Amino acid sequence: MNEKENIKELLENAPDWVMGMNSIDEISFGADFLKRHPMLCINDRLFDVNGEVDTKYIGYRISQEILP
Repeated sequence: MNEKENIKELLENAPDWVMGMNSIDEISFGADFLKRHPMLCINDRLFDVNGEVDTKYIGYRISQEILP
């Protein structure tokens, strides 16, 4: 399989929020992320069922999901 076919297969199996090799639909990604990781924002702080969420950790999780 050549590189073009690999890219085509990756895009076909990608989540709905992937718009191309270098583009995502941020609104769709955010909705999907919150569906999988429910949180609330109260007074500029994020909370989930376990308490306050570290925003640096959220940034890390997001980067791990969109980089591949």
